[in-house]
Amino acid sequence: GFQLYRTGAADILGSSQDPIPAARVPEVSSSPDFRSTPAFNTRYVAFNNVIEPFNNVQVRQALAHAIDRDTLANAVLGGTVTPTDRILPAGFPASDLVIEGLAFDPAAAKDLLGKAGLDPSTFTFTLSYGVEGDNERVVTVLQSMWQENLGIKVELEPLELATFSSRLNDTYLDPSKGLQSYYSIWGADYPDPQNFLSLQLQTGVGNNNSHYSNKEFDALTKEADTSVEDFAQRAELYNKAEQIAVNEVGWLPLFNAKVNVLVRECIKGIEVTGMDYQFPDWSKLAGCPS
Repeated sequence: GFQLYRTGAADILGSSQDPIPAARVPEVSSSPDFRSTPAFNTRYVAFNNVIEPFNNVQVRQALAHAIDRDTLANAVLGGTVTPTDRILPAGFPASDLVIEGLAFDPAAAKDLLGKAGLDPSTFTFTLSYGVEGDNERVVTVLQSMWQENLGIKVELEPLELATFSSRLNDTYLDPSKGLQSYYSIWGADYPDPQNFLSLQLQTGVGNNNSHYSNKEFDALTKEADTSVEDFAQRAELYNKAEQIAVNEVGWLPLFNAKVNVLVRECIKGIEVTGMDYQFPDWSKLAGCPS
């Protein structure tokens, strides 16, 4: 791909599904053709909410407060991603409404683990993940942060992507035989908060593999799902629901990836968004001179 771009055989390189690799970004980031925007996806950890001790919200909160997202995003991943403490990705509809996340706070993490009655020297769990991209790098850092900030040992379970997907399904069907925790990603199918909140975290929905459940969250999102007239009203409802899910660690959000692409300056009428290329006015689309 890079060779085609350099020789002029291609005018566009990269997409939201296949962005320019992070390792390549430093060599192209100063180019006037380089464009970068937050992707409409969220990397997160989820805990199996119906097995001990993750059925205790204080345990989930302790694990969230023990993670330093800024170090993960900037020192480990070189600033190629954007740290986040919320579920909706940056730039997504309703993400302009504020959420108060669970900040990095090792003292609060230790206090919550103590209140939950857990002894760090004996508490251990397994974090499963699919083998691809930077996943191994990320989970290894999470493992070390939980060790350093809480004194707990976490086992890492790498799985082939097909196996990981199958095990997520097992966790949904029978949580007692499922994964204890897992590192995953959700990317937007369509740009509406329903796609990240209702379809992921309502009680019993098919993507809710961690079995998060909160009646108020369900009521708020179901009302928002059916309030089709006024998006501002829907956004407020989703915002309240998102705050509940963040507080209770329905997901432990970590970062949003970036859409890193190269588009020659001579190409007009293309916008790069979190859901890929958009063409606001097809009549203004123009390519480079041949």
